[in-house]
Amino acid sequence: MNEEKVSPKVIWSIVAAAILGFSGILTETSMNVTFPELIQ
Repeated sequence: MNEEKVSPKVIWSIVAAAILGFSGILTETSMNVTFPELIQ
């Protein structure tokens, strides 16, 4: 059976993409809540 190991660079790029996606959703949600206060 031939097992190929995943490169640490690939793992870290997946982790980085997940963190960036989560922070983008978090920012979008917080701005959605604060927009009425910013408009006034």
